Amino acid sequence: MHQLASVRLVQGKYADAEPLLRKTLQSRRELLGDEHTQVADTQIELANLLHDLGQYDEAEALYRATLALDRKLLGEKHDYIAIDLNNLASLLQEVERFDEAEPLFRQSLAMRRELRGAEHMSVARAMSNLGGLLEARGDARAAEPLFRDALAMFLRIVDEDHPDVSAVRFNIARVLHDQGNLTEAESLYRKVVAGVRQTYPGGHLKVAEALIGLGSLLSDQGHHARAESLFSEAATMLRQVLPAGHWRTALAESEWAACLVALERYDEAMPLLERGHAVLLERFGDRDSRTRRSATYLADLPGR
Repeated sequence: MHQLASVRLVQGKYADAEPLLRKTLQSRRELLGDEHTQVADTQIELANLLHDLGQYDEAEALYRATLALDRKLLGEKHDYIAIDLNNLASLLQEVERFDEAEPLFRQSLAMRRELRGAEHMSVARAMSNLGGLLEARGDARAAEPLFRDALAMFLRIVDEDHPDVSAVRFNIARVLHDQGNLTEAESLYRKVVAGVRQTYPGGHLKVAEALIGLGSLLSDQGHHARAESLFSEAATMLRQVLPAGHWRTALAESEWAACLVALERYDEAMPLLERGHAVLLERFGDRDSRTRRSATYLADLPGR
């Protein structure tokens, strides 16, 4: 059952994987008790899935429970503790609780350096994750050197086509895009798209994310027709791998709709904008940056 759940996760079939992971967790608790490393492992897998599905409250509770359990089983300093801190911080970042997330990312990075030394894959990932937090809270100047140092470290350890290389390149591309360095950003986005298509040939969240990044840049350059096809592909992919009404799909549809507005295809844009904004508003509230962005798109629609 657990192996089947793992296959479904790799395939991006999250809705199929969730009940399998829940049954696995229940079985392991019954067989091994609540305080066992395999229980902790399964809790993390389920929490990661729920995180991706946008079920943040349950995911956060599982992350915190696993952190407490791992500390009890493994002590205060262990690779798994660093992973737990990072997982919880990533969720807090996604719901824009930045002040809570930052110290957890910094603890995770410090622990990885202490346990693994200065040159290690886990250290590079932790540097990139901290950079992502700094970027998200508006400090791109502090984020960029962390991303570039992480990329350099990855390339000293693994090949160009490794998924971690694509992930940090995407982060750098996003920073450069925001800074207006569109030439270098486009080059990196295209490398990322090629890399994630090779890693996930059947479609995946990472592919959709890369397509949206490149599409946004092309749209900013005025290449709306080329961007529209990327947004369309990304939204279609997200509808296939995520449950109906997921916020990631809504975000992609909002960006797609903004591109359609630029192409003066208003009748196609209207339902996408209205649906996307409604989902984001319900999920995050009206103060969240994603909701505000979609509201701006909707307000700018001719005839509104």
